[in-house]
Amino acid sequence: MKTFVRNPNTGIYPATEDCVHALEVLNVDRMLYISATMGLEPA
Repeated sequence: MKTFVRNPNTGIYPATEDCVHALEVLNVDRMLYISATMGLEPA
């Protein structure tokens, strides 16, 4: 399985080290998608 992280760096809030905006996965038979919201403030 090959993966590619997709983190645009213009026009949206930048991703942090522990979050990605999108993950492209190639050659998989089964996929589970989940989503969450990134915190915009340290607190």
